[in-house]
Amino acid sequence: MDPRISTLIIKKNGSKRMLKPKVCIFKEPKEKWKNVKVFAVLKKEPEIVSNPTVHVEDPSAASNINQQIKAEPSTELDVANNRESEHSTQSTLPPTPVVFHKKVKIEPSTISTPLQNIGNLEAPNSSDVLPSIIDVSSQNFPAGSSSNSIVVDVEEPTDDDLFKAYNVTSFKEMKFMLCRGKMNCKLQNTCKFVLKSLRRTMIANPNKEIVRLIRYASTSDILLNDLDPKLKKHCKLCKEPFTLQHLLSCDHIQKYQQKYNADPPEVAYLLDPKIYIKYMDPVILSTLKTSQFKNMEDSAEFSIKRPSDQAIRFKYILIYRILQTNLIINYKSTFSVEKFVYLHQNLYHPDLPQIFTTKNYECHDCQRFPIGFNSYLEHILSIRHIQYSLNQEEFDKICKAMSFIKETSNGFQFLPIFETSRKRHHSSFEDVPQRVCIKTKILNAIDLFIHC
Repeated sequence: MDPRISTLIIKKNGSKRMLKPKVCIFKEPKEKWKNVKVFAVLKKEPEIVSNPTVHVEDPSAASNINQQIKAEPSTELDVANNRESEHSTQSTLPPTPVVFHKKVKIEPSTISTPLQNIGNLEAPNSSDVLPSIIDVSSQNFPAGSSSNSIVVDVEEPTDDDLFKAYNVTSFKEMKFMLCRGKMNCKLQNTCKFVLKSLRRTMIANPNKEIVRLIRYASTSDILLNDLDPKLKKHCKLCKEPFTLQHLLSCDHIQKYQQKYNADPPEVAYLLDPKIYIKYMDPVILSTLKTSQFKNMEDSAEFSIKRPSDQAIRFKYILIYRILQTNLIINYKSTFSVEKFVYLHQNLYHPDLPQIFTTKNYECHDCQRFPIGFNSYLEHILSIRHIQYSLNQEEFDKICKAMSFIKETSNGFQFLPIFETSRKRHHSSFEDVPQRVCIKTKILNAIDLFIHC
């Protein structure tokens, strides 16, 4: 995070309170941005450099700020002078970041008493003493914006920032999550592009559907103006028609980032459900099943207590296959992704042939013809088969096998399948010997009567 930004101070009706950043962003307060005055509190810098500069989109704003810094020892600097993107309007897009140049330093004459005129707020530690407070409350925060955050970070988010925002521990896990179980080349390339070029957007607007949405938007020649008449038809930065394809092109994003040290704000705009239903084909959108995917992703059946690359991968591939082919989860009470991983790791358990009783080991969908039971089981539990060919009959057997796996303090273990099966079915047949005995006695009595 920019070393100058320590906290925001929210002021409304005479009351003031502090707002701390989380993962490089400030979340919208309950009072809403449009209803409060906002002050950015800056930390004290050890170095002293003359002619401080603030990088803003409007050159006149930067000039005004420099004049204020030199002329007044004030604690409040107005940095909102009708800041407007070169090719967007403030009324419909997420708020443009307040971007400070990395080399900003404050002259001694500008340093005043820390936190003066802020009422009874508790001051930060001495190491975080603040030389000035920047007033950012005059920015226009639209009520219909697709973002609820002020992005004040000028640095590109780190890997750890991404992992925290998406609750993963590695890029492998993140790719499985963002590709939503469909690991084809096109989605994987889009995922690499998003992780490389749009990190600020990912942090400011966490959305697990970002890769699929960006993938479809990047091929669209729809003008942004067609989505919202208030948006520009032409990109002044690149002198090109402002289509979705242009917005998401490497050239446009790189130019924008080099000039403003931020992602194009329209990218976050495309992630709004009210917007992407306008540019996506209804048939394609229906196949994504975004709401069903999220519900299943957050369900107890797909929760993972011990995260691993393999468990995350199976989780999203299974969800994708279940939703695409409308598979039904039988034995739901004993279903678990981690049990599935354990089953995959123990393909040669001697009792499994009692569950997977098929005699035809051929898989015509995958054009695979395994020889023997072990090869067959290895194939139907493979990533490729699950992703493209898993059917209801096979899935039922997998779910049944998981019902014979129990969780232990150290992981999982198989229950004795043969003995458990016999115990489960014994009660339904325990009266069979008695019925057979009665029937035999009746037949014997009839035979005796005839002979007599």
